[in-house]
Amino acid sequence: MTLREDKLSPALLARLRYLPTTTSTMDVAARWAKDGAPHLAVVMAGEQTAARGRMGRVWQMFPGHSFAATFIATRHTGPHLPLVVGVALLRALCKLTPPATGLVLKWPNDVLLNGKKLAGILIEQVTGPNPVALIGIGLNLTRSPAMLESFPGIPLADVCAAPGREEMLVALSACLKDVLALYEESGWSALADEYVQNCCTIGQTVRWQKDAGTVLEGRASGLTPEGALVVVDDAGEVHHIHSGDVIAQGHTH
Repeated sequence: MTLREDKLSPALLARLRYLPTTTSTMDVAARWAKDGAPHLAVVMAGEQTAARGRMGRVWQMFPGHSFAATFIATRHTGPHLPLVVGVALLRALCKLTPPATGLVLKWPNDVLLNGKKLAGILIEQVTGPNPVALIGIGLNLTRSPAMLESFPGIPLADVCAAPGREEMLVALSACLKDVLALYEESGWSALADEYVQNCCTIGQTVRWQKDAGTVLEGRASGLTPEGALVVVDDAGEVHHIHSGDVIAQGHTH
């Protein structure tokens, strides 16, 4: 599965490694990071045989129908990185799709389309003398015959003409560069309003699996300055959720 290099700029090609097939772009990017990859170098694959998502889950990829890439962030990124990348990904998608396509952010790091998962973000850290962050992004572009009715996600082509992988890479690279630079220069406050305005989780009744035996349910009322989700339960107690699965229960306030 090839990539149309003529659609990419020389600057982007210089920091791109494209693999027709690999286990995971995250694994390749981790090795490149340790060898001194430049800021926002990117590993892209046509097929992943061992793609992964958050919390050790398998990420289901459909060769020829999916976008899969890992960007290497070598500069200061901070604790808000999943949210910051969400803003960049949403901006890139909005550049490439018609208005009012039903694109929203789901806290902390998914993009939904008409209520179904369109894209996911995975952040991993590479430790060492020069620590870096790996930004993995998986996106359903077109519908594969292998997408069964039970598939929980949705491809972009279900609602509009989906961009090619090259177009997606160009738009996402530019938006990541801009958003990360803004975050580095001005902090989370420069992006917080944009995230909140596009986040469907806020204002919903949500359920969170706190631990093996505890489930928390309440209203998601906003974010803390650190990017944690603020949930107020029925007793009025305020909880700050920093990670995990938060499931909307279909009620808005």
